[in-house]
Amino acid sequence: MKKPHWHVILIWDGPVTQNTALKTAEKVNAPQPVKLESVRGAYRYFTHMDSPEKYQYDEKDIKLFNGFDISSYVSLTKEEKYEAIGKIMDIINENGITEYVDLLNILRMNDYNLFKVACDNTILFTNVVRSLRHSEDKHKRF
Repeated sequence: MKKPHWHVILIWDGPVTQNTALKTAEKVNAPQPVKLESVRGAYRYFTHMDSPEKYQYDEKDIKLFNGFDISSYVSLTKEEKYEAIGKIMDIINENGITEYVDLLNILRMNDYNLFKVACDNTILFTNVVRSLRHSEDKHKRF
């Protein structure tokens, strides 16, 4: 069993020497820093995103500092986005959701990643829930 530890990604605004990175690591008693080829790849590795058999870290537990926004580095691939949209549509249909705010509340409480996809696709999901609502209204009339 591994002892508790942190993974840290440091990003500078411009080029930095290995010596500068080493001095920063020494200040926090960290091991030898390693230059990353890909922030996205490191993030996926550190959080075990591609290893479902390992512990899956909750994205809400990841600490970001100085206004750093990891989302620009770890955005979903096109295929992942469509898979997420499909999952959200299943949730809408299975729960008979007819209001966008209800969808957001359910996703926010149960799956933060799907919540973000719904927020980024407001027009799509507003139309989906509206369509379901009107479909139910139509069935009530007949």
